[in-house]
Amino acid sequence: MGKTLAGIHSNIVVDVVPEPATFLALGVGLAALVVPSTEISRIARL
Repeated sequence: MGKTLAGIHSNIVVDVVPEPATFLALGVGLAALVVPSTEISRIARL
């Protein structure tokens, strides 16, 4: 049961990965730009 679920899960991941991966990369890029600026402003307020 667990093995079949794992196999199905890995198949779904392989099918779904290409599109979300690009969005994830964009999200990470945006976070890398946004987070430092918010951290700097937070530190500046302190």
